[in-house]
Amino acid sequence: MKQGLDFELGVFSAHYSPSLANPHKSSLNTQKSTPMFNADFDKCVQLVLDREGDYVNDPRDPSGETKYGISKRAYPDLDITNLTVDQAKAIYKRDYWDKAKCDELPESVALAVFDGAVNHGVMAYVASLQKALRVDAEGIIGPIKLGAARRSDR
Repeated sequence: MKQGLDFELGVFSAHYSPSLANPHKSSLNTQKSTPMFNADFDKCVQLVLDREGDYVNDPRDPSGETKYGISKRAYPDLDITNLTVDQAKAIYKRDYWDKAKCDELPESVALAVFDGAVNHGVMAYVASLQKALRVDAEGIIGPIKLGAARRSDR
């Protein structure tokens, strides 16, 4: 019998099993040693960028101008036309990856949560993850929810 947590988030499906995680990597940001997972932002953001594409300004799209998945609607003060890939990656890291704490999620879950956060908003997608984990789904991910993600098949 397959143990773990299966769910679909965004266009990606995930099955979390602790064997996919790297519990030996320690966080440099904490005073005590905590298990960290080996979710790779560069690999995940490239998958999202590949799917999002280049510049589009379709009048039928309510997001308006969009480049690399970054929209004028979400970032009204940003020059979307001249947005670089590096700038888009910085936005994805700061506003989605870090806020959803993807570095602290199992790799198999991090991509699905990151993609979902990009497409539906961080709080909405974190709440989806929390529902899948059967924990209080308020859209905030902290130590209790991270622990639930790590223990989901025990």
